[in-house]
Amino acid sequence: MVFKHLVQGLKGLVLGRQGALPGLEDRRQLVRMRCDYPVIVKLGEAMFAARVTDISSQGLRLVVPEVERPPRKDSLVLVSYRPGGVPTGRQRLRCRVIWTRRQRNRALVEFGLAYDDNQENLKFSWAQVLLQELGFDDRRLYRRRALRVDLQLPVVLRPLEGGADRPGELLNLGVGGLLCRTAEELSPGTLVRVSLGPYRKLPALAINGRVVSNRPDPDGVGDRHGIRFLGYETPEIKLLGSYVIETLRERYA
Repeated sequence: MVFKHLVQGLKGLVLGRQGALPGLEDRRQLVRMRCDYPVIVKLGEAMFAARVTDISSQGLRLVVPEVERPPRKDSLVLVSYRPGGVPTGRQRLRCRVIWTRRQRNRALVEFGLAYDDNQENLKFSWAQVLLQELGFDDRRLYRRRALRVDLQLPVVLRPLEGGADRPGELLNLGVGGLLCRTAEELSPGTLVRVSLGPYRKLPALAINGRVVSNRPDPDGVGDRHGIRFLGYETPEIKLLGSYVIETLRERYA
């Protein structure tokens, strides 16, 4: 299975540099998945090997050995990923070089890339395949047929503005949010503290979120709520990443 190769290269979630502190919704764009994927980069007629060391909804980071003619800032490059020679989505993803940095004491150069392709190619690219499976696009988590990670754990939703806890069952989990089922409904827009776990060797996870969808459960057991995570902080984002990676590895073992 192609995605099994992608799962094996996952390392963990991190927050990018914040600069001026963004709002809760904007901060979601700073979330990055550390990874390790071999890729081929094409710059004009030249081609060279590189490794993707993190990826996000905005772009990715490459590490390459010193090359004779490295990409410069604002250069356009094509990045291809073919694990074992097997195509994974549309192969050549066009990106723009945003920054470059030489690693200290090592003959390696880092490049920060932003996606710079048309919507059609980006939608079906190998990067988008990975981001969708990880749940960066939280809207996919709330549509049952689109689920990829099924994790059934007890969950508790605590309204932040007061009210009784809503115990329930976690149905799906991703980087951007989760889908759960509770006996009592919560209105869209409600801010909640989500508590779940522990899971295997992972401790319990608690993270803030907003209810973005609410519909009757098709099995007739309460309501299904889509929760979008908000206000990521370093400790919880690392633990969330461990939950997502662990469940993906179990599914694609």
